[in-house]
Amino acid sequence: MKKWLAASVAGLMILFSIGVFACDGPMRDGPMREGHNRLGMMKEQLQLTDAQEEQIRKIFEKYRNDDDRPEPGHFMQDMQALDPAADNYQQQLEQLAGKQAEQMKARMVKQGQMRAEIYTVLTPEQQKKMQELHSQMRERMEDRKAKWSKQ
Repeated sequence: MKKWLAASVAGLMILFSIGVFACDGPMRDGPMREGHNRLGMMKEQLQLTDAQEEQIRKIFEKYRNDDDRPEPGHFMQDMQALDPAADNYQQQLEQLAGKQAEQMKARMVKQGQMRAEIYTVLTPEQQKKMQELHSQMRERMEDRKAKWSKQ
């Protein structure tokens, strides 16, 4: 159990560290590097109408609430504040890991809800194209993952 918890906490730390770096740094390749925003890319790749673009913009605004996102490095600060010599260290660690897991779950659900709302705005052809684009993105991510695991 202790090994599983330690591995889970380490995995969460790595996941959130990667997320912080991915969000704050410039994109290395692809259209986002050229200054396109997500809505602009969707408009271009899915050929959104002006009405669809406005609906999706409203959906983005509805779900844009950075108040529920912890500050970058917040988890690491909380983790470092724990005293490994404390009698209740394991309990504190489990509480912190549970808190992180709940926050991540809430963000994932929120993102899924936003995606579902956007999906309803699209035509069947655009939905199909969006699925193709997501599939291509997953393939690129897998390629990058394989490339980095070799190094």
